[in-house]
Amino acid sequence: LVNGLPFMMDTTGKEERVHAFSFHSAVLPLAGFGGSLLAGALPGILSSLFGVPLTEAAPYRYTFWLAGLLLLPAAPVLLFARSTGKLEMQSPAIDP
Repeated sequence: LVNGLPFMMDTTGKEERVHAFSFHSAVLPLAGFGGSLLAGALPGILSSLFGVPLTEAAPYRYTFWLAGLLLLPAAPVLLFARSTGKLEMQSPAIDP
């Protein structure tokens, strides 16, 4: 999350930057809400699926494993993202 905005700044051109940041600002809260909702429900679902009580660690462990598996499709996208090499400072952040 912290490195995402500088990464987007570097990998997008000037023309698509506004759309990329707008999309990011619109989707991030929705993804956070949906992810929290799913992560809150998954231990109960997995507990009943595997017949293990929620007092055991297994349903929570499987939830974390599933979260890691859901992040795997992002790896190829990040590997193929390339810098535009056109990022320039227009003015200094602080005048000396």
